[in-house]
Amino acid sequence: MVSIDARQKITEGDEGFSRALWAQFAEMGWLGLPFSEEDGGFGGTAVETMILLEAFGQRFGWLNLISQRFYRPA
Repeated sequence: MVSIDARQKITEGDEGFSRALWAQFAEMGWLGLPFSEEDGGFGGTAVETMILLEAFGQRFGWLNLISQRFYRPA
């Protein structure tokens, strides 16, 4: 569990995200779920990815997944 103070520090920091948290997500295989096994992923379908993202949102919604993953303001 990440405390409210830690959350605030992460989101207001220079990078706006936690490299340590994303490393944990990668270690658990979450980032490879939607990619084929041939490409080093787990070959998950849209359904498995949706289930993961729903659970992710419930637990880590404060991370603002979309803006951190695909959009970084200059």
